[in-house]
Amino acid sequence: MIAACAHVAPREPSGAGGADAASENLGGYWDLVARLDLDHAMLAAQAGHSHDQEALAGALKRVVAGDAARAIVSLDSLARRTYTDSTVRRVAVVVLAGLLHTEHRWSELAVLPTVPGIHRDSADLAGVEAWAAAFDGVRAPHSRFRSDSVIFPIVLSPLGVPMLPVEINGKRFLFWLDTGASMTMISADVARAVGIAPRTPDSLEAVTAVGRVRVLPALIGSLHIGPLDWSDAPAMIVGGGDFSVADSAAAGRMSRAKIDGIIGWDVLRQLDVRIDHPRGTLTMRKPVHEHLAASRRNLFWIGYPIVQGQSVNGAKLNLGLDTGLQATFVTRSLASLSGGIVLGVERRRLASIAGDSIVRGDVLNEVRLRVGDADLLLRGVTVQTAVSAGFVVLDGVIGSDVGFAGVVRIDATNGVFSVKP
Repeated sequence: MIAACAHVAPREPSGAGGADAASENLGGYWDLVARLDLDHAMLAAQAGHSHDQEALAGALKRVVAGDAARAIVSLDSLARRTYTDSTVRRVAVVVLAGLLHTEHRWSELAVLPTVPGIHRDSADLAGVEAWAAAFDGVRAPHSRFRSDSVIFPIVLSPLGVPMLPVEINGKRFLFWLDTGASMTMISADVARAVGIAPRTPDSLEAVTAVGRVRVLPALIGSLHIGPLDWSDAPAMIVGGGDFSVADSAAAGRMSRAKIDGIIGWDVLRQLDVRIDHPRGTLTMRKPVHEHLAASRRNLFWIGYPIVQGQSVNGAKLNLGLDTGLQATFVTRSLASLSGGIVLGVERRRLASIAGDSIVRGDVLNEVRLRVGDADLLLRGVTVQTAVSAGFVVLDGVIGSDVGFAGVVRIDATNGVFSVKP
């Protein structure tokens, strides 16, 4: 599925299908994979003499380590072997599709292998087939850096989401910084203002946290953001009525904030972004490869950006990263590890461009986490039901509020997410 924003979903029970269902039949290996405990998953595969499972765990380790090129080769090989374990093939195809999509490799997306257990419907307007067909024959976007870094004053949306100044075909706008969006999005009004026409009159769909939204595929001839120039950039055009969100987390508020556009992960992964709330600055830099050891990388894309951290008792955590989300939340599993006190139950509005929904959950007085080299103290955190990003079980999702008291760094090149005072 092509994601517009905030597309983590409630996790289905183990009997519901897919990799979660397989864990009951295939033992601990699939539980370990779902938790991205890949070293132990490889040991479990070796103990069970499953070369397919061992190869999948190895490919996923390459994804986590930032070696997307070799991961794609391994995943493609696993997905195309008809004699490979069917569950291994399903997971391989899901991860492979996410990697190819974020790199805009449309021709390869169009020929993904058919795998038993994955329903491939050419009529699904949010499916990779429909999007690959829409961008058929489009060359890869070209990017270049005009400078090493650019500094802007921080501008926040009504929801507290950082906004970036962008220039499209010579005209300037403020776009939201949304790591949860897989592609750049622009409003229909902006598209008309800069002369961008849809590639096809037939609308497609993008998946959000609360449903689907109709969009039109397009190419941005010239996108300038900070030090980065990007040409022939794939994007989604969203109708003006759909491109707005509720401007408050309070369930009783109904006013909405209009959005000109969203800068998604496909662009953000090319930048080293630093949001310094105390100084009121947002810096975008040309990434410099730091050749970090795998143990020091904590940010990666696996169909959704994931940050790895630790609980106060040292348990490994997988947290979604969604800067388009107003408030950070945790799952019950992490809440039980945090030792926080429940202050009460609260109803909050989950804002999305496809509409809003009301979520109800406990509110903890505090949650303590360790992310990178820093200990984080989050106050007034909402607890929600278990959620997943694809096959990965999440312990929560980091929103735009997490760094208000410090400096946030998002550097996909080096696999670094950090929050420092």
